[in-house]
Amino acid sequence: MELLKELNKTSRILLRLLRISSPYSGWMILLLVISIAASLIEVGYMESIRRIVKGATEANAGTVYNGAILGLAMIVLRFVGDAWSSHMTVTLNNRSVTHLQTQLLSKLASSSYQETGAYHSGDLANRVWDSARDAQLGLNEKMISLLRNGIQLVIAFIYFSWVNITLSLGLIGYTLLFIFLAVPISRWLHKSYDIRNALTAERDSLLTEVIHAPEEIRTYALGSHMRRQFQKKWNMVVKQAMKVSLLERIVDATGRLSTFGGMLFILIVGGLQIYKGQLDIAGLAAFLVASGQLTRPLESIAGLWAGLMEAVSQANRAFDVMDMPNEHHNKPAADLAFAPEKGVVLQHLSFSYAKGKEHVLADISFHACSSHITVIAGPSGSGKTTLLHLLSGLYVPTMGSIYYEGLHHDNLSLQKLRPRMGIVPQEPFVFEGTFRENIKLGSEEQSDDNMIIAAKMAFIHERIMLHPSGYDTMIGSQGVQLSGGEKQRLTLARALFKKPSILLLDEPTSSQDNLTDENMNLALRDAAKHRTVIVVTHRLASMRRADQVVFLNNGRMIAAGTHDELVAKSSEYADFIHQQEITEEGRV
Repeated sequence: MELLKELNKTSRILLRLLRISSPYSGWMILLLVISIAASLIEVGYMESIRRIVKGATEANAGTVYNGAILGLAMIVLRFVGDAWSSHMTVTLNNRSVTHLQTQLLSKLASSSYQETGAYHSGDLANRVWDSARDAQLGLNEKMISLLRNGIQLVIAFIYFSWVNITLSLGLIGYTLLFIFLAVPISRWLHKSYDIRNALTAERDSLLTEVIHAPEEIRTYALGSHMRRQFQKKWNMVVKQAMKVSLLERIVDATGRLSTFGGMLFILIVGGLQIYKGQLDIAGLAAFLVASGQLTRPLESIAGLWAGLMEAVSQANRAFDVMDMPNEHHNKPAADLAFAPEKGVVLQHLSFSYAKGKEHVLADISFHACSSHITVIAGPSGSGKTTLLHLLSGLYVPTMGSIYYEGLHHDNLSLQKLRPRMGIVPQEPFVFEGTFRENIKLGSEEQSDDNMIIAAKMAFIHERIMLHPSGYDTMIGSQGVQLSGGEKQRLTLARALFKKPSILLLDEPTSSQDNLTDENMNLALRDAAKHRTVIVVTHRLASMRRADQVVFLNNGRMIAAGTHDELVAKSSEYADFIHQQEITEEGRV
């Protein structure tokens, strides 16, 4: 029963992979047709061998010559077919692998941030790149090869039955023996592949962390510790890989056992038939020489089946990404006393990271008006960044509603709104490329004038023009290195370039000096003339200049109003400001 469940699971994964690959089904069918043609060519090749052996044993030169000419013709045809098949296979592999990887990347872009956050970035990269590639290649190559070898077995059996039905049935018997031996072993092999792939992903994730944190590793002298951790994970991968290799060899050995048994059967039964006068020596010799055309596909199937189990395991890892829920589930819009066309409205918003867990944000309600700057402030761990993730659509509220310019936060509304939403994260990301490519990202058709205006508003234009190539200067690991503050300003320019109606910023001046902080506050004031600006910050200057301050503590909204209003009416806010003043004076 358990074996049937495993086979059913394997077949479902393969069928799903086939459905995803349906745009290239024509290519696969054509390759299979070429494989069938190749099988027929093999029959012609076997017949040429039989004629040569028969002519040699009977001293008939004409039969030998006919067999030789037929064999040469089959070799030429096989060469042409293989060349065409190779070209088609390379093209199919490139297109189909890219198609699957693109689908996975699109899924990641639309998946819930909470879902993708449960995976290490290195593991996700492994699933999108390696697992998708190995799964698709396994389908393209292993599945087609399995079908081809199966067809070759059928055609070869038909031919050998014509030569000698008794010997042919014996070889088929050993083929069935292989199936009964290989299928149970393949079940263990499938599970071993799953374990090995998971261990490999853990090892690669650790390696990704080492690559991205060289300063921390040096600062805290973690080199030896990380080497030990990596060696430990590496040893686990090697140990599991050895187990997989052993099982693969066992599967391969079952095929060889079948082949060996088949040869013994031919010699014993064929010898008895010669003794009884039912078969001549030439017929037995021809059968022995040509029977490799039946046993070679059998041996190939052993390795192909193991490879197909590896592809199934990798496909299962890729489908974990494919099955992630989208970032939003449609909800009916809640009744709201007011839902203005401009600005962002939150009503009784609550959020928890998992169902049944305690809310990290509870009952948050406020209105961020258009043409105003709303600052979200509070002690560390109060929920500021989580609230910004909810506003940007990365998290889905557990309870309550968000309205963007009168639209509810269901999936359709966000799809319409996203192109007009600008986000500046706390840890800005700079892509490999030029300043121009980074600012115009995804909107290359827009004019350079808009790019320069956005760069000036973000106070990054002068820094860019210090370089001879200006906006065409390469940045990143292959070019100019930027400080944290410069990355923040570049990311702000990227957001402003989109001319968003809603601008969300998480600590946009945390890496800036006081002068730049002052300038960026002026820039945000200018940007707020035509849009809703919501800023998470701990800087006092930003709070004092804001049109509205939303003060959070322990996941709850304590008060909302101007800075002066909150100082007057909220003792918690006043204490928080006092602590911030002490902290900023200490920095100076």
